[in-house]
Amino acid sequence: MRPDDPTQTSRLRGLFAQRPDPYRDFDRDASRKWAGALFLLQSALVVGLSPLTPPTDPLGDAGWAALAGVILLQLAFAWVLLRRPGSVSDNMLLALGYLAVAAIAWLDFLSEDRAAFLPVFLLWVVYIPIAHPPRRVIPFLAFVYAAASVALFYGGWDHHEAVELFASLAVWLVLASVAMVRAEETRRERSGLTQSGEAAMKLAVTDPLTGLANRRAFDEVADRELARAARSGAPLTLVFADLDGFKEVNDKHGHVLGDDYLRRVADTLQTMLRTGDMGFRWGGDEFAMLLPDTDLAAAEPVCERIGGVVSATLEETAGLSLTLSFGIAQFDEGMKVKDLVSAADRALMRGKGKSPAAG
Repeated sequence: MRPDDPTQTSRLRGLFAQRPDPYRDFDRDASRKWAGALFLLQSALVVGLSPLTPPTDPLGDAGWAALAGVILLQLAFAWVLLRRPGSVSDNMLLALGYLAVAAIAWLDFLSEDRAAFLPVFLLWVVYIPIAHPPRRVIPFLAFVYAAASVALFYGGWDHHEAVELFASLAVWLVLASVAMVRAEETRRERSGLTQSGEAAMKLAVTDPLTGLANRRAFDEVADRELARAARSGAPLTLVFADLDGFKEVNDKHGHVLGDDYLRRVADTLQTMLRTGDMGFRWGGDEFAMLLPDTDLAAAEPVCERIGGVVSATLEETAGLSLTLSFGIAQFDEGMKVKDLVSAADRALMRGKGKSPAAG
């Protein structure tokens, strides 16, 4: 990496940038389960190493009781993390990492062989940079290095052991840096894929001209709304709206003006529909409105208001006063989506060029 490379510099700054939610792109559940597995592994390593380096140096036989306490505590942490990961917050998870490092340093102090448990630190040196944002990793690594270095100051200074320790710390720093950068790149890639997927899904159910939901979106929503109406007994109404004389606008004034008219109709629907109501572009100059908790009597004034605003808006645009024809159909028990659509379509045909028609 060249120091003057603006791309690499911006990436490095982004790595340590402060974020509103520092864990936004993290797989929290996986991180907690991995921490539980590390506590189990750490316990197994402690059990395996203890006979080789008994915890009896400063405390005598009482060191075994202290060792047992550490193992039981680690197993308790593992149980919580593996069986109830959702109960552990991000801050608590990081705090457990600090406790794990402190436990290793304590076991080193108890051990007859100084720094006998030093390799166990590496578990957390690699894990924490993967499971936590960089701004929280740096203080943690400093804590690990301090905990690992304490062994140099009790029992007398040993130059050879100090060199070995500092060499290990240098290797740990490299491993932690690689893990941190690679984990951040993976999260960004996953976030980009997620955003791309969400954008693609939105495009798939959105009409590109008007911004309204399209026919595919209607198909997805209608089944759910009919099922809800059937369960609750609440009314549900489907309205088809057709722009009268739209073909003449395209023929006489061109498709640019025609497209503008369609967008204005869509804008009116989005503005005037009530909370919970849904507007769709059905195709061509035809629109659909799905009105939950609305019966025929309540739907008619909604259509009249929308029709009046659309006519006034279009006349102001180019001096051409177009009207909307409406077909209204109410859901009846036993109806499927195709039945409701057919009923609204028949009502539209009957009411073409007239006031709102019910079916």
